[in-house]
Amino acid sequence: MESTDEAVRLLKSRASDTDNVDVPFFLAVGFHKPHIPFRIPQEYLSLYPIDQMTLAPDPDVPELLPPVAYNPWTDVRKRDDVQKLNISFPYGPIPKDFQLRIRQHYYAAVSYMDAQVGRLLSALDELGLADSTMVVFTSDHGWSLGEHGEWAKYSNFDVATARPSYLLRPWCHLTQRLV
Repeated sequence: MESTDEAVRLLKSRASDTDNVDVPFFLAVGFHKPHIPFRIPQEYLSLYPIDQMTLAPDPDVPELLPPVAYNPWTDVRKRDDVQKLNISFPYGPIPKDFQLRIRQHYYAAVSYMDAQVGRLLSALDELGLADSTMVVFTSDHGWSLGEHGEWAKYSNFDVATARPSYLLRPWCHLTQRLV
C-alpha cells in the first residue's frame, strides 16, 4: 500500500504543478505482491472463504516427468509453517488443508494488488491525467498453486511461465499499429 500511496502523492503533486503540466514524465511503481510471505489485509482473505476454495485440478507430479523438469519449491519449504509439516523431499505432497490456505492467500494477494492498481488508475482519472498517460503493467512470472505437484515460480509449466501484460495508450486507436 505504501507504493500506491506514494505514487498517488506524486501524481497529485505533478497534476498541481502548473509550470510543468505539459512536460512528459515517467513514474514506475513496483509492487511486491503476490509473493511469499502472503501478508495481505484480512478484508481480501474474506473474499475467498476457505470452505469455497478448491485444490488444483491436476495436483499430481506426472509419472514420466524427468527430474530435471521438476523443482522442489525450496523457497516455500523454507517457510516456518511449511517446515512444521515435515514434507518429504523432493516429491512429498503438501497436506490438502494447507494447499487450500496457500491458494486462498495467493488469490487474496492478487485481489489486493488489483485494488492497488485500481487506485492508481482512479487517481489518473480523477487528476485528469488518464487521457494523456500510457500505462504498462507487467510481471516477471506466474506462480504454481499445486498444479503438477509444483508450488512457487521455479518450473517450466505454463502457470509459472505465463505472466500478465497490459498496455493502455488512450490516444491510440485500434487501427494504429503499436511499434
